[in-house]
Amino acid sequence: MFGEKTTKVSRLEVRGRLAPMFGLGMGEKQGVVFAHNIFPKGLAEKAGLQVGDVIVAINGKKPKRMQDAVEMLGHASIGDEVVFNVQRADQTVELRVVAE
Repeated sequence: MFGEKTTKVSRLEVRGRLAPMFGLGMGEKQGVVFAHNIFPKGLAEKAGLQVGDVIVAINGKKPKRMQDAVEMLGHASIGDEVVFNVQRADQTVELRVVAE
Protein backbone atom coordinates (compact mmCIF):
# COMPACT_ATOMS: atom_id res chain seq x y z
CA MET A 1 0.00 0.00 0.00
CA PHE A 2 2.64 2.55 0.98
CA GLY A 3 4.55 4.04 -1.91
CA GLU A 4 1.70 3.43 -4.32
CA LYS A 5 0.24 6.28 -6.30
CA THR A 6 -2.61 8.00 -4.46
CA THR A 7 -6.00 8.71 -5.96
CA LYS A 8 -7.48 12.18 -5.79
CA VAL A 9 -11.12 12.33 -4.70
CA SER A 10 -12.88 15.28 -6.33
CA ARG A 11 -16.48 14.31 -5.60
CA LEU A 12 -18.19 12.41 -2.87
CA GLU A 13 -21.68 10.93 -2.73
CA VAL A 14 -23.51 12.43 0.23
CA ARG A 15 -27.09 11.41 0.98
CA GLY A 16 -27.72 10.33 -2.60
CA ARG A 17 -26.19 13.36 -4.31
CA LEU A 18 -22.74 14.18 -5.59
CA ALA A 19 -21.01 16.79 -3.45
CA PRO A 20 -17.85 18.58 -4.53
CA MET A 21 -14.63 18.24 -2.56
CA PHE A 22 -13.02 21.66 -2.16
CA GLY A 23 -9.49 20.55 -1.34
CA LEU A 24 -9.42 22.96 1.56
CA GLY A 25 -8.14 22.21 5.03
CA MET A 26 -9.32 24.77 7.55
CA GLY A 27 -8.25 25.78 11.00
CA GLU A 28 -9.82 27.89 13.71
CA LYS A 29 -8.22 30.11 16.30
CA GLN A 30 -10.11 32.38 18.70
CA GLY A 31 -13.23 32.37 16.50
CA VAL A 32 -11.32 33.06 13.27
CA VAL A 33 -11.61 30.47 10.48
CA PHE A 34 -8.66 30.30 8.10
CA ALA A 35 -7.24 28.23 5.24
CA HIS A 36 -4.74 25.83 6.76
CA ASN A 37 -4.09 23.61 3.69
CA ILE A 38 -4.82 24.05 0.00
CA PHE A 39 -4.66 20.82 -1.95
CA PRO A 40 -3.15 20.95 -5.45
CA LYS A 41 -5.68 21.13 -8.30
CA GLY A 42 -8.62 21.34 -5.88
CA LEU A 43 -11.48 23.80 -6.07
CA ALA A 44 -9.95 26.00 -3.36
CA GLU A 45 -6.77 26.36 -5.41
CA LYS A 46 -8.82 27.08 -8.56
CA ALA A 47 -10.70 29.79 -6.65
CA GLY A 48 -7.39 31.36 -5.63
CA LEU A 49 -7.41 30.66 -1.90
CA GLN A 50 -4.03 30.73 -0.19
CA VAL A 51 -2.78 29.24 3.04
CA GLY A 52 -3.39 31.77 5.81
CA ASP A 53 -6.41 33.43 4.17
CA VAL A 54 -9.01 34.29 6.80
CA ILE A 55 -12.43 33.13 5.63
CA VAL A 56 -14.69 36.11 6.24
CA ALA A 57 -17.75 34.72 4.40
CA ILE A 58 -18.92 31.85 2.22
CA ASN A 59 -21.78 32.81 -0.09
CA GLY A 60 -22.37 35.91 2.01
CA LYS A 61 -22.56 34.13 5.37
CA LYS A 62 -19.90 34.50 8.05
CA PRO A 63 -18.70 31.24 9.59
CA LYS A 64 -18.40 31.70 13.34
CA ARG A 65 -16.62 28.37 13.74
CA MET A 66 -14.75 25.99 11.46
CA GLN A 67 -17.71 23.59 11.66
CA ASP A 68 -19.95 26.34 10.25
CA ALA A 69 -17.67 26.68 7.22
CA VAL A 70 -17.60 22.91 6.71
CA GLU A 71 -21.42 22.79 6.79
CA MET A 72 -21.71 25.72 4.35
CA LEU A 73 -19.42 24.01 1.85
CA GLY A 74 -21.24 20.72 2.43
CA HIS A 75 -24.45 22.26 1.08
CA ALA A 76 -22.84 23.10 -2.27
CA SER A 77 -23.85 20.94 -5.21
CA ILE A 78 -22.04 20.24 -8.45
CA GLY A 79 -22.53 23.28 -10.70
CA ASP A 80 -23.11 25.77 -7.86
CA GLU A 81 -20.99 28.88 -7.74
CA VAL A 82 -19.33 29.34 -4.36
CA VAL A 83 -18.12 32.79 -3.34
CA PHE A 84 -15.41 33.12 -0.72
CA ASN A 85 -14.66 36.48 0.88
CA VAL A 86 -11.24 36.26 2.47
CA GLN A 87 -9.01 38.63 4.39
CA ARG A 88 -5.49 38.54 3.00
CA ALA A 89 -2.94 40.92 4.49
CA ASP A 90 -4.64 44.34 4.51
CA GLN A 91 -7.37 43.64 2.01
CA THR A 92 -10.58 41.67 1.57
CA VAL A 93 -10.68 39.60 -1.61
CA GLU A 94 -13.69 37.99 -3.28
CA LEU A 95 -12.92 34.62 -4.87
CA ARG A 96 -15.37 32.57 -6.94
CA VAL A 97 -15.37 28.99 -8.15
CA VAL A 98 -17.96 26.72 -9.74
CA ALA A 99 -18.19 23.41 -7.91
CA GLU A 100 -17.35 20.49 -10.14
